[in-house]
Amino acid sequence: MGQSIAIKTERGVRLRSEAAYLDVAITRDWESIPLAMEFFTDFTILRMNNCEDTHKIGIAVSELLENAVKYSGKEIIRIKLNKAEKGNTITLHVINKTNKKHARRLIARIKELNSIDSLTYYIQRMKESIKNKEESAGLGLARVYHETEAKLSVRYFRLKKLVEVTATITLQNEEE
Repeated sequence: MGQSIAIKTERGVRLRSEAAYLDVAITRDWESIPLAMEFFTDFTILRMNNCEDTHKIGIAVSELLENAVKYSGKEIIRIKLNKAEKGNTITLHVINKTNKKHARRLIARIKELNSIDSLTYYIQRMKESIKNKEESAGLGLARVYHETEAKLSVRYFRLKKLVEVTATITLQNEEE
């Protein structure tokens, strides 16, 4: 078991760390996103030996938190990071309250992106964002899927009105 760290900042971010595990509760606050992104990226750099693409963690944290902030109301958002015991697999979980309509749209988006090549999906979402400026085009999810090569999944907990988006990312070592 690793050393534990607990931090509370003025921006509403609480952090807990044990070995290669983080559990962060963040207020619905746009200013907290860069702070959380930097912290998660730095944490990953420290915990992953000779890893050249930890920037993928920053991309995933930023985009998934932005979605959560947009759709969570005034509720706390949780983000968890787990590093696999062996290998370089990182799993991020972002959990927030949301309404049924958004949860259904999110489930459909992730189902759609998992059925298509990441570059094709990213280009489709970029074109959609240009055509339809009023609605979300899912460009952030497309970016995570394409630029981090993440496997994305989603679960909706109907009774608690919680949605959990999971991104599983494999980072490469410099030696590989």
